[in-house]
Amino acid sequence: MKLITLCFIPCCESKRPAITAKPIRDPWYHYLGINVSSLIRGRQEMVDSLIKSSIPTNAIDLYTGNFYRPLDKEIIKNQIDAGKIRLFIISAGYGLVDANEQIHNYDETMTSRTARIWRDIGLVNIIAEVIQIFKADQVFGFFSGNPVWNYSGSKYRFFFSEGLKTALANGYDPINAGCFYRAAGKGQSTIPTALGKCFMDALRADYSKDLLNKMHKNDLPYSQELPITIKYESFVRWV
Repeated sequence: MKLITLCFIPCCESKRPAITAKPIRDPWYHYLGINVSSLIRGRQEMVDSLIKSSIPTNAIDLYTGNFYRPLDKEIIKNQIDAGKIRLFIISAGYGLVDANEQIHNYDETMTSRTARIWRDIGLVNIIAEVIQIFKADQVFGFFSGNPVWNYSGSKYRFFFSEGLKTALANGYDPINAGCFYRAAGKGQSTIPTALGKCFMDALRADYSKDLLNKMHKNDLPYSQELPITIKYESFVRWV
């Protein structure tokens, strides 16, 4: 069955380890057939940040920060199990993780130093390769920050945007591909909360053309409760 939608979201600092599933024998990157050497090398660079005494937990359940609080994780898991979406998390500690990958808690954030390590390791190319292998009908990211490197904050949007651009340059030809991003508004908690809410709204709307057009033109705060403007940047031309 062809994958319809591939999504990328950020990790967060707040985590709660718990037993959520039986261990998966082989990591996702082994059976995808991608070049894993860069990913493994990057994870080795971050090994000191792992809290190895913590319980290995499915990534979608481990993260509990502001982006993840609006998520209905049961709906997300059902969509994944049904093969409608595949969800990956750009992680400061692990580089790139599948939502169902079991990982340890870790003490690392995507600061400039950590982001430089992942940049030099080749996280952009890892993301691009994953996108190219799945060949999903559509691929979306949900990130704040700047799409270019010369920015002092987190680099999640940079890694996703450059990875997607690389995949497109290498022949990936989706129906829709783009990034939902924070266009205006401030707040360390309100920005990721608004993006998490946007992720759920997009999932429930099945990433419809109407939603993409609405978010592309959005000039108003995402909601009255969250005065953050979220817009959609398309990487392909859609009709």
